[in-house]
Amino acid sequence: MPSSKSKILMSVAVFCVVFGFSLTFGPQGIAYINDGMPEDLLETILWDIRLPRLLVACLSGGALAVAGVISQGVFRNPLAGPSIIGTVSGANLLVVLLMFTGFAEGNWLAQPLAAFLGSLLSTLVILKMSQKESFKSSGSLLLLGFSINAICAAATTFLLSLSMNEYNLSQSIMYWLLGGFNGKGWHHLWMGAPLLITGLVVAFRVAMKLNVLNLGEEIAQTLSIPVSSVKTLSIVAIAILVAASVASSGGISFVGLIVPHMTRIYMGAEHKNLMRVSFFNGMTLVVLADTFARTLWAPQEIQVGAILSLIGAPLFVVLLLLGQEKGRA
Repeated sequence: MPSSKSKILMSVAVFCVVFGFSLTFGPQGIAYINDGMPEDLLETILWDIRLPRLLVACLSGGALAVAGVISQGVFRNPLAGPSIIGTVSGANLLVVLLMFTGFAEGNWLAQPLAAFLGSLLSTLVILKMSQKESFKSSGSLLLLGFSINAICAAATTFLLSLSMNEYNLSQSIMYWLLGGFNGKGWHHLWMGAPLLITGLVVAFRVAMKLNVLNLGEEIAQTLSIPVSSVKTLSIVAIAILVAASVASSGGISFVGLIVPHMTRIYMGAEHKNLMRVSFFNGMTLVVLADTFARTLWAPQEIQVGAILSLIGAPLFVVLLLLGQEKGRA
């Protein structure tokens, strides 16, 4: 049985291989960058177009995966995730509101701040409601998450419908909501990187305490774990990490549900190692999805959010059915 260190190294190795392949792979295969291409054009493609795009994809995938680990830990529910409990929808709503009102123009701090506030508010609502007795069960929590998602999505759709008379604005909002990395540059990376680093610091600070919290709040309190502050820090970490992804990439869904759930199968439930491996697995998944997005239908590009939703939605149904079968057993 491989050790935890071996599993982490394996995830890092897989990520490095996928990243290197994606960096050198174009719509016409690897030969696309080697076949008599002028050196200055090759440098532009690799370092000015593909590299920042891939790094933004890594930022988004890693941030959402770690946010998913924390979500499942603090809610003690393996089906919790930023896109399921309404965190991503809340972030999207406030960013779209900023785009609609025009406040985002000329202010690069506006989008990250709006994404953070939107994800923080929606996650706080879920946390507060999940503490009520009527929302203790997994089914009730998921229904609550779907409700928050529906409310945020309805408000976002309303803003989109109001923007239809302005073609450029409506196209920008639709592109944002689909989520993707086409046209992402270094400034998008600098927009999300500080949030990612801050979120990871907070996440790893609460990781060990989440291990105890999963045994039950009563046990955690007897072991002198400040349950309230752990939950608060967890919510802040989720909000910051989701904001990092949404601010730079738009509405990417299901990464925070799929990656932690699958990683837990072979890594176990120890949160610090689970976060580390999920971080690399999340980056690997999103980079792979982005590679498919820009090569599968070339020269037309598919939005990464659409690909991940096509993968994630059926998997979510499978996980939900498996959870119900386990509950009956």
